Amino acid sequence: MHKKGGPVVFVLAALTVLIAASSAHATFPGTNGRIAFSQADLIPPIGGESGDLSAHSQVFTIQPDGSGLTQLTHVASDQGAGAPDWSPDGQQIVYESNESGSFAIWSMDADGGNQTRLTDEPGFEDFLPSWSPDGHQILFSRCAEPFGPGFITSCDIDSMNKNGGGLKTILS
Repeated sequence: MHKKGGPVVFVLAALTVLIAASSAHATFPGTNGRIAFSQADLIPPIGGESGDLSAHSQVFTIQPDGSGLTQLTHVASDQGAGAPDWSPDGQQIVYESNESGSFAIWSMDADGGNQTRLTDEPGFEDFLPSWSPDGHQILFSRCAEPFGPGFITSCDIDSMNKNGGGLKTILS
């Protein structure tokens, strides 16, 4: 006699064993344990969503237990730095900032040193950088401002090398 659900139960059990045996990929090797964050939402408003490009913000790091709060950026009160993302090896942070005019992608060492502007093309605002898993590329949102600052008409997803070269549109 055939038992109902027999093959389904076997497949589910096999999947459970495979999932339990695989390693987690959500955590990169070499992380330093600190959390990087900013205190304001510095993204452009899209479709009625909130976002404040004029908000003042800084990038900080902190230990998971709440100790060791460290301010890494020191932009002026009418500027912002935010959306930090750790490199896979925990040695660098990419972030967005308008400290030199329009929003651009910047990188810095984990201690806040060597702050370097990576993007600098007139007519664009760059937001929300994220490291590739291998640490060689940075993905980000690139928004066109054909009518000047504050008039974003469209955004693409672009990538670049970790030093800012090799700019390429991934999704238009």
